[in-house]
Amino acid sequence: MSANGSSRAVLLGLLLGCAGAPAWAGDETGWRFWKSADGLAEAFTGAISVRPDGSVLVGHGNVYQMERFDGYEMRALTQPQGPNSLFDAPDGSRWAVTNDGVKHFVSGQWISLRDLGGPREVLGIAPAADSGALVLTAGRLVQCGASGAVVRTLLEASHTGIGQYAALGAGSRTGEVWVSGQRGFGRLCLTPDCALGWEEQSNLPPGFHDYAAPRTGGRGEIYVAATAPDGQRAALLIEGRRSRVLAKTQKSLISEWASIDVWPGEDETVWVRDETELYRLVQGKKLPVERHDVLSGVIQQTARLPDGAFWMTTSQGLARYAPPLWRVPPEVAHLKTQVNGIAEDRAGRVWFAYTDRLVSFDGAPGGPTRCRPASRSIATRP
Repeated sequence: MSANGSSRAVLLGLLLGCAGAPAWAGDETGWRFWKSADGLAEAFTGAISVRPDGSVLVGHGNVYQMERFDGYEMRALTQPQGPNSLFDAPDGSRWAVTNDGVKHFVSGQWISLRDLGGPREVLGIAPAADSGALVLTAGRLVQCGASGAVVRTLLEASHTGIGQYAALGAGSRTGEVWVSGQRGFGRLCLTPDCALGWEEQSNLPPGFHDYAAPRTGGRGEIYVAATAPDGQRAALLIEGRRSRVLAKTQKSLISEWASIDVWPGEDETVWVRDETELYRLVQGKKLPVERHDVLSGVIQQTARLPDGAFWMTTSQGLARYAPPLWRVPPEVAHLKTQVNGIAEDRAGRVWFAYTDRLVSFDGAPGGPTRCRPASRSIATRP
């Protein structure tokens, strides 16, 4: 079978799945869960990070064990008490942030690095491109070597236009990090072959402030949470010179503001998580995810993987989502009627006859799926 024919066959399977209820709406396919019985030190999982080899570090609460998990085997490791974040750097050094500040794993034990800031002073930590870790406080971003000593100060908050620092996140390329603050955010590239240096994001919507760490999508678009002028936390999408609000959450009753998180998914979908809901935005429509099993707990953190997959920690265990190989294209996820016929025209487009409309697929083999209704005034029969 040719590559083009193979692509058509896969598409046939995808769209025949539309005959039943749409797979995007409340479908549990793609989720896997792990609990204490599977090797976790306790049900509560908090800090999580993806290691250079693709496995993950999974942290817990007030216990002294965490795990390295590759999807098959849970390996118990020594954990500092209650880590807020943790990771293994490319050079093999291990780091964490707890309520006591930054900790570094040396000779089988966790050592506190007091000179980097005390409790509540450290706002974020990330692996450095070459060696050690990057540590963010309200006023500066510093790099620590594998020994734990501060090597250099990379960026003072007073030298930027984003105000007091708030969060640190990994960029889309090796050696790149996002730094967010009260008035905006920017990215810093630290590899020798990078000419970018520090670049602040322009064209931000007026009145928004207190930005979280951004995340980038496959087209270069930026997803970020911030506080809107009305005081609500909002999930923003920024594409070039344009920005728009994707979702908002009400002010929290238990903290200074309600939390909201946003990140890109597969097939141009968007994931949103706030204090009470987890859902996807598909073609602008909100599709809630059923909060059962591990997802019934309080969601703590997410760690993204390529191609729309991600890990998620909750108070009930560890979850992983991976896009199913067979899935309904998002453009037709809302269609609930049956597919009764398929044909290909001379231009190479494939047409699907639903009970109440025609839909054409004009994507290239291996490229994005693009479906569009062609008529709403017809009726087809098997």
